[in-house]
Formats: sequence, structure tokens, C-alpha cells
Amino acid sequence: MPAYKATLRYSYPLIRKVAMSYAQRQLGRSTIVSVLLMTGGLGFVCYAGYSSSFFQIIGLVLIGCLGFYFWYEYEIKRQWLDTLRRMGNPEAELIVTDESFQVSSGAGSSTIPWNQFVDIWRYDDFWLLFLTKFGRPLTIPLKDVDPNVLRLIEERIAQFKKSTGF
Repeated sequence: MPAYKATLRYSYPLIRKVAMSYAQRQLGRSTIVSVLLMTGGLGFVCYAGYSSSFFQIIGLVLIGCLGFYFWYEYEIKRQWLDTLRRMGNPEAELIVTDESFQVSSGAGSSTIPWNQFVDIWRYDDFWLLFLTKFGRPLTIPLKDVDPNVLRLIEERIAQFKKSTGF
């Protein structure tokens, strides 16, 4: 099968959106909602006049959880924006064949066989391709990518996911 080529164009707003989506999916939106609800409940209990060291400890734990959540999201965003800056020109060349996935940019180049991918997270504006379950994924902006390229990526990763049990 012939190689499909695409130029991937990155931007700061896209990378911010990718980082936020990644952090929220890693930690879960339910995490922040539950911490905020617990904080509201604790605030109500304190407002009602209950005060004890137990509630103070719970309050400190909740503040720590909120701090960690926002720190994690900030750190992910910072790392990915640093990568975008290192690229210089915010474009990458993508070549997709039946055997491999090749991407090259100002930050470097890599050829990855399909059996190395373990998952795809699909969003409206981008896809995240994972080489490990918890590692940092490759970002594919969908704006200028031919649907045939996306279909081939999806088929090849699904084929190897099925055969490896991921």
C-alpha cells in the first residue's frame, strides 16, 4: 500500500486544549467535581458552627487535592508547550504506511512500528496516540489530515491492540 503523507500543524491554543483534555481524562472530571462538592459540604458544616480538628484536617486534605489537580494540569500544559517551542516551526511531517508510522519535526524524527501503539484517544480536533498505557502520547491535529490517513491509523492500531490484548 502506498504511503500517506500529511503535514501536521500545531498551535499554542491546540496544545493547551490537548493538555487540558489529557489531564482531565487522566485524573477524571469526577475527581474535581467530588472534591468541590466535599469542599462545599465542609464549608456548610463550618458555617453551621461545627468546628473540630477532624474538620480542619479534612479541609486541609481537600485543599491539597485541589492544589494537586491544578498543579498537574499546569505541569502537563507547561511540558507540552515547551515541546512546541523546541520544534521551532510548529509543523511536523507525518508518513503513514502499512508497516509504520513516521513523524519528523524540528524537535526530531521517529519511525514507530504499529505494534508499539497501545491506544487512541479521539477528540474532535485531535487524536492522542499512546505508545505506553501511562506515557505521554503523540498528538495528531486533525485539521489538515486526510480521512484515509486517519482510517489507516485507526485500523492498524486496532489490529495490534486486538492481537496483543490491550
